[in-house]
Amino acid sequence: MVLIEKWVALIQAFLTPGVIWGLTLCSAVMAVGSLFMMPFILCQLAPDYFNNEKPHLITRIKACPPLQGCFLVLKNILGFVLFLAGVLMIFLPGQGLLTILIGMVLMDFPGKFKLERRIITNPSVLETINWMRARRGHTEIVINPY
Repeated sequence: MVLIEKWVALIQAFLTPGVIWGLTLCSAVMAVGSLFMMPFILCQLAPDYFNNEKPHLITRIKACPPLQGCFLVLKNILGFVLFLAGVLMIFLPGQGLLTILIGMVLMDFPGKFKLERRIITNPSVLETINWMRARRGHTEIVINPY
């Protein structure tokens, strides 16, 4: 019982009005930002993006000029930030699962292709993405069965 009381006291000490306003502001910015950026990013994907596995990041960096390698590193950092924002949006307002998916699309990590396929084959996720793409005049994402 003492441990619970200490935990509650710690949370109360951390959640000052400034922290609550900061979290509220961050949540609102992430929610609005995801509403504008998500359709743009999803429309940039090729319709067959989820059908072909891509080479790993290190292989791609070694085969490209230095400036493009910097771009790949920055793309992975942005993907990681979007992934974390998506995880937060599961608990805060925003489109958490779609933001996680976009973050994963931007990042390069082992097992990425299988994980993306598992998420995108969820009917509700695929329908939502194809709805966003159709509203902007892009063709639907096509998933080939394996």
